[in-house]
Order: sequence, then C-alpha cells, then structure tokens
Amino acid sequence: MRIKVFWAWFDLWIGVYISEGHRLYICLVPTIVIQIYYGDLNLRLKQILRQLNMKRETK
Repeated sequence: MRIKVFWAWFDLWIGVYISEGHRLYICLVPTIVIQIYYGDLNLRLKQILRQLNMKRETK
C-alpha cells in the first residue's frame, strides 16, 4: 500500500473517489488530495497466505 499527498489546483471537490486502477482518492480540503494505492496489498496478502498454506502442508 502506498500513500501520497499532493496539491492539484484543478481538483475543487470534497469527497472520496475509487478508481478502477486500485486507487482511492480522498479530498477533505479542495485541491489537497490523498491518494492511496492498494493494488499491491491484495497481491501481497495472497502470496503470504499461499506461503503459510505450503508450510502447513509440509508439516
């Protein structure tokens, strides 16, 4: 998961937006945007669970 805060002069909105590219945009103050990229999180969790299952099966 990556979090990025940036200023965008053209973003004059307040709210939450979820894009198709595994990104969550939160704009609590107009032009100040918090971007959360959560695409890697799901992949990493699947990898961890797969490794745990493999370890459990070998015992």
